[in-house]
Formats: sequence, structure tokens, C-alpha cells
Amino acid sequence: MKQDRQAEIDRQNKLLIKRLENIYKGQGTVDSWNQYKPHRYLLMLYLVFTPELANLIASFLIIFLLMF
Repeated sequence: MKQDRQAEIDRQNKLLIKRLENIYKGQGTVDSWNQYKPHRYLLMLYLVFTPELANLIASFLIIFLLMF
């Protein structure tokens, strides 16, 4: 009983490792494209925060988005 359970866990682990290998070796294609319109979000920043703080937040957002 215990051996059967361990065998099933080992089999699932091997399947997960194969899936991860395929992800790492893959091309990294995008399966959906979002129509991103940053000017709307930047406008909201300027309406809610002071201009200096909005500029700071916008620069952090741009840097954050460029990381991914």
C-alpha cells in the first residue's frame, strides 16, 4: 500500500519535471495579447495624486513593466 502510493507520487513528480522542462525549453510565445493603453492609467494617476508623486509612480510602473 505504501509502495503503491510512493510509486504514484514518483510518477506524478516525473510528469511535473517533464512539463517544467518543456516550459524552460519552449519559445516563450504569448497566447493572448492585451490591448494595453497606458495613457488612461497615467491620466488616472494625475487626477488622484500630485503631479510629482504621479511622475514618480509612473516611472516605477514603467520600470516594473520592463522587467517582465
